[in-house]
Amino acid sequence: MAAAARTLQMSVSLLHEVRKLSTTRGTGAEVRKFEASVQRAPLTPRERQWLSQVLEAIVRGASAVAAGALIGVNPSVSRSG
Repeated sequence: MAAAARTLQMSVSLLHEVRKLSTTRGTGAEVRKFEASVQRAPLTPRERQWLSQVLEAIVRGASAVAAGALIGVNPSVSRSG
């Protein structure tokens, strides 16, 4: 997970929280790993929004890495200025 955090320029603790919420919380289509014997609490609206935003950032970061782009660098912003 540390390598993924470095590559995506995200903290390991953030990725751990994503893993925790996605594997232990949620109901229905939100469930990542379904086990009938496990009772799950639904995500709160705040957790759902946070998880959605973080997952979007992870997908964007992974896409940038796959395309060979540098994460965190905006080529349209001039440094000389």
